[in-house]
Amino acid sequence: MERRKGQPSPLQTTSLQNAQGVNSGLIQILQLISLPPCFTRRSTIQTKTIVHKLQGMKILIADDDRISGLMLQKYASSLGFEPIYCENGEDACKVLLSEDAPKIAVLDWIMPGMTGLEILHQLRNSSQPDSDRQYIIILTAKTEKSDVVTALRAGADDFIKKPFDPEELKARLEAGRRIITLTNRLSSALKKTRQLTDFIVHFDQTTGLPNILSLKAEIENIREDSRHHALFLTNIDNFKIINQIYGIENGDMVLNYAGSLIKRTLGD
Repeated sequence: MERRKGQPSPLQTTSLQNAQGVNSGLIQILQLISLPPCFTRRSTIQTKTIVHKLQGMKILIADDDRISGLMLQKYASSLGFEPIYCENGEDACKVLLSEDAPKIAVLDWIMPGMTGLEILHQLRNSSQPDSDRQYIIILTAKTEKSDVVTALRAGADDFIKKPFDPEELKARLEAGRRIITLTNRLSSALKKTRQLTDFIVHFDQTTGLPNILSLKAEIENIREDSRHHALFLTNIDNFKIINQIYGIENGDMVLNYAGSLIKRTLGD
C-alpha cells in the first residue's frame, strides 16, 4: 500500500503508540509542526531602533558679550542647530547640568559668575554618564599656545579664538556634531549588547524561559522577601522520541511553542 506524502511510516506509528505517558497536550503540540512559520521562530530580543536627528540639535552659547552672542546664535541657527543663549557662567552651568541638556556648547572663557574653565570643571567632575557627556568648545581672545593647552587639559574638546572665523566655526561645530552622533550610536549599540548578553546568560534560547541562573537568583530574592511565592518545575514526558522521529529542529519548535504557551498563561 502506497504511503501518502507526510504520513508517518509504520515504524514511526508503532513507536508513537508504544510510547508511554505521551499525553494529549503533547500530541496537540506535535500537530503544530505543520503550521505556518510564525510558530517556528525562536524567541529573540526585539530592540527599538533609535534614530538620532542631526538637524535641530540643541547648542548652548554662553558669552557675556551680547553682540558676539547674537552672532553665534544666528550662525548656529543657519547650520541647523537650536541655540540656547546664556549671558553668564552660572546660568550656563545650570543648563548643561539639567535634564535634556544641549549636547554641544560654546563657552566664553571669561564670564561673570563662572568662567568657562570652571564650568568645565563642574561638568567633568559630575556624575554624568559618558553617554551624556557634552562636546565643549572654549571661545576666547587668548591666543597663547599655553592657553590652548590649559583649556584642553581642563576638559575642553576644542578651542576657537575671538573674533571667530565663520568657516572655522562651522567646521568645528560640524566635527562636534559628528562626534556626538557617533557617541549616541555607540551608546545605543552597547545598550543592545548588554540586553542581548543578559538574555543569553539568564534565559534559555530555545524556549525563551528563565534558565537555572535566573532560578537561583529568584530563590535568593525570595529568601529576602516576606511575601508568598510559588515556583514550579515542568517537564514534557518522553520528549526524546520526538527528536528521534521528527528531528532536533522540529523538537526545538515544540519546545519553543511550549515555552510561549507557558509565558502566555503565566505572564512575563
